[in-house]
Amino acid sequence: MKTFRIRFSDLPSTSKLFKDFIYSPGAMAPWLGSDFRDPDGYKQTADQLLRDDFSRSELGRILAAQNQEFGAPDETLSNIDLIQNHNALCAITGQQVGLLGGPVISLYKTISVIKLARKLSDLLEHPVVPVFWLATDDHDLAEVDHVLLPTKEGKLEKISYEPIESIEGKPMASVSLDVSIRGFLDSVSDALTDTDFKSQLVDLLKSCYSEECMIFASFARLLLRHLGKHGLIVVNPADARLRLLTKDVFKQEVSDFEATRESIKDTDKSLLDAGYHLQVTRPEQYTNLFMCEDKRSRIGYRDERFYVDGTDREYSREELLASIEKAPDSFSPNALLRMVVQSKLFPSVAFVGGPAEIAYTAQVKGLFSIFDVVPPIVHPRLSATIIESRWASFIEEHGIELSRLPSYSSREAYLTSILDARFPKDIDALLEESQIHSIAEIEKMRDVIESDSGLVKTFEQTRKKIDYELNSFRSKVLKAHRKAHDGFSQKFRRLAEHLFPEQSLQERHYNLIYFANKYGPAIVDTICNKLDDETYEHQVIRL
Repeated sequence: MKTFRIRFSDLPSTSKLFKDFIYSPGAMAPWLGSDFRDPDGYKQTADQLLRDDFSRSELGRILAAQNQEFGAPDETLSNIDLIQNHNALCAITGQQVGLLGGPVISLYKTISVIKLARKLSDLLEHPVVPVFWLATDDHDLAEVDHVLLPTKEGKLEKISYEPIESIEGKPMASVSLDVSIRGFLDSVSDALTDTDFKSQLVDLLKSCYSEECMIFASFARLLLRHLGKHGLIVVNPADARLRLLTKDVFKQEVSDFEATRESIKDTDKSLLDAGYHLQVTRPEQYTNLFMCEDKRSRIGYRDERFYVDGTDREYSREELLASIEKAPDSFSPNALLRMVVQSKLFPSVAFVGGPAEIAYTAQVKGLFSIFDVVPPIVHPRLSATIIESRWASFIEEHGIELSRLPSYSSREAYLTSILDARFPKDIDALLEESQIHSIAEIEKMRDVIESDSGLVKTFEQTRKKIDYELNSFRSKVLKAHRKAHDGFSQKFRRLAEHLFPEQSLQERHYNLIYFANKYGPAIVDTICNKLDDETYEHQVIRL
């Protein structure tokens, strides 16, 4: 297996903020603090965390109970013990709980945090354990209720899970699978090519995703089956026991709403003034809290009263604080406050995220000081595209530049330039000119034989035969040219769609099961071993 690179700066989807984060050390310091490449930043953050108090004993008990329920191996439970009893620090990441593990980006994130935890353990000479935060507060069902699998034609087939009763708007923490999951898994099985690994893979999926199982628990079980042996800890933040540990954050958000609003407003302005985008935008009247009952609803503030979006309920500040005190599990943070909640619960020396997460973490700058928590060092996740051997050979044979394939317009312009170089536009004119020249040369022989009528007759027959054969040859050349042109173009476009489906990175669409079905369960270890954690560019892995 060989590993290649694509510079993020060559990908049209890369934002200015992420480019500066990767290529201009220190450029994002006003919003993200120490650069992720600076060892001293981790040491200083670790020193601060080790001086702070965390509810390690209770946190450890909750994590142990959750992970045992998820079927975690001994390596995971040993790392929980390190948090609980040995002052271990954490490297943390997270993702939505997509069906069957979601897009392969979830795997890359997890591998990223595992590798970083090991590296930081060596750097700090202190245990650092990997933690995966399940996005169970998320309520966008459309982003997690399906898998995308490539067809033989190179297109993506969407297979969706359709529950009997609507769960739209519900946080994933409260969504359980119903009998419809059986039909969904059967459809997935039918879509997978028959291989030596298919039966084992489908059995694994059915053991994790079954009727009446919570969707986040299914995700956690599958993730731990893949990577639990590396000591990965999985956490469901919506657990009522964890909400108790973070209720003071929720209460402070209500008490200091004006301060948190102004802090975010000021930070947002500074980002915009610097030419960066805002990943999270929201009207100023909304707090950073949701109320979670049957559905997840935003909490707003107007006329000195708090209200629940979409309802007629209103609260004074004191009433809302009392509600949080009484039932903290009825509340959840938005994406911005979640960063604070994570750092309140876990001694997080590093947070691993992709471009979008890094962008909204930049908006949180002022909240860490307001809530008196230590901000983690923000570290980019590993990013990769997998190229199978059949495509790798095509790429190498034709010297295809992958950075020119992401968008339809760029790939079509590139294809045209390749075809122009391989097949001259005026090939028909060249063939016609050659034919005319050849016949003209033959005609010169007529003067030599014109006195012999028999030879002239033979000459005419021969010239006609030569003209016929040249016409036939010309037709065959043009036909072969068109065939090669069409065949190459078709394969080129399929390659581009395979690597950049829907003009986006493969990692955001393909599910791991596509590769696991073709290459077996060892594909996870292969990817883990071959992903290079010394580079911050997009990697291309050849199978």
